[in-house]
Amino acid sequence: MSSAEAAPNEENDSAFLDAEPVSSSLTIIDVVLIGGLTFSLSFVFGLAYGVYLGTQGYTSQEIVGHFDLPEGQEIGMLLGLGALFIGPVLLVPIFARLRGVRLADLGFRRSDRRFYLYALLGLVFVLGVGLALERFLDASDIALLSEANDDLLASDGLPLIVSLVLAILLVPFAEELFFRAALYNAFVQYMPGLAAGFLGTIVFTAVHTQYLLLGGWAAAVGLFQIFLLGGILMWLYSQSRSIWPPVLLHSANNTIAFLVVIYLI
Repeated sequence: MSSAEAAPNEENDSAFLDAEPVSSSLTIIDVVLIGGLTFSLSFVFGLAYGVYLGTQGYTSQEIVGHFDLPEGQEIGMLLGLGALFIGPVLLVPIFARLRGVRLADLGFRRSDRRFYLYALLGLVFVLGVGLALERFLDASDIALLSEANDDLLASDGLPLIVSLVLAILLVPFAEELFFRAALYNAFVQYMPGLAAGFLGTIVFTAVHTQYLLLGGWAAAVGLFQIFLLGGILMWLYSQSRSIWPPVLLHSANNTIAFLVVIYLI
């Protein structure tokens, strides 16, 4: 067994509070640059789509108005999801190579099987808490939470399939790569593991602005659910030192959320 494979077992038993930094990691500046470039990709994709519309004979006013139409909003959403996926998946390995960081140190390693069980138990816990909290909401708040998830899906046809693939498979992988493999490992170089995990979870929660914009109790419940999910994802990663258990939990959570939106709402 290689040293890269043996390391996770040596660290798995450490408490979250005592999580040790990996031997090499991206810096906080690297993470900020990756995040900034990822969001810049959304702008570049949107600009490219606008240029394409221009080549089809649209005027500048018609191009701006197009993005206010349902079709334009769906295209914009798909471009944004595509940028969210492409950014971390491409940029994290590139920055890691530039810094001499091994992919194994970022979490591309096998995990002890018990962490996959913990991921499934975490899923049950998150879903259970969500159902319990919804009992205190009225029908309008529950509808708002569902609409927040629905905003990430196209209406039907091929765009719906593409948005589902992005939201269920690709985005969870990209977000775990960025928030856990890159961000947490950068934070833990400068602070205790518990503080790094908490701060990383706060950032993870804050970027889910679709819940923040709901307002009222719907926003509070939505953000709390994201914070709870993010905390469990962070714990799974910090203990397993592998990206795969949190990817499993994240993907399963998104799958259930979007199946509820499609079939029950």
